[in-house]
Amino acid sequence: MTLRRIVRSWYWLVLLCTFAGAATGFAFGMLTPPAYASTVRVLVTPPPSSSSVSMNDIQVVQALMPTYAELATSRTLLERAIEVTGIKTTADKLAPEISTHVPIGTTFLDVTVTDRDSKAAAELANEIASQLAKFELQGASDTPGVTMILTVTDPAIVSTKSTSLGSLFSAAVGAAIGFFMAVAFAFTVENLLHRNERETETVTAR
Repeated sequence: MTLRRIVRSWYWLVLLCTFAGAATGFAFGMLTPPAYASTVRVLVTPPPSSSSVSMNDIQVVQALMPTYAELATSRTLLERAIEVTGIKTTADKLAPEISTHVPIGTTFLDVTVTDRDSKAAAELANEIASQLAKFELQGASDTPGVTMILTVTDPAIVSTKSTSLGSLFSAAVGAAIGFFMAVAFAFTVENLLHRNERETETVTAR
């Protein structure tokens, strides 16, 4: 059975599910509070020395980048950032709202914080970068051979653009889901009915 025929036969169900999906998506978009993301970029470099930076130094830094990315979401560092900024949250709540990214072939570390308060997101991102540099410097006395310098090249700024999908987009997604669910249901029912009809005709013919 073609899609056009199914839609014609079950138009009432298709319209109902499409409208219901759109209404649900719109309501979800309206009720979901907006969220804002701010990103700070940190450059990790070897310590200055009398000799020039070698390729081996760069490779060591790149090998340590995943460690820095994990450290940026560690409980100890997040608790320090929260304490300094004074923002009312906890490390457990903040950790899932943090994402890190290391561009391939670079020694940059991007730390993104998402929060319902755009100002809080920027403050937390910048403070995490600051605490990350301090944390590494504190550990440098124990392991001077891997001492690295962390420099903020692009501080996080207050974002004015919400990362939320928006009510209209949510309504469109909901409408699409409702439409395909209705079509799938109608297609399944029509197939079952036609199968039963064929089986009945076969039994009667015998």
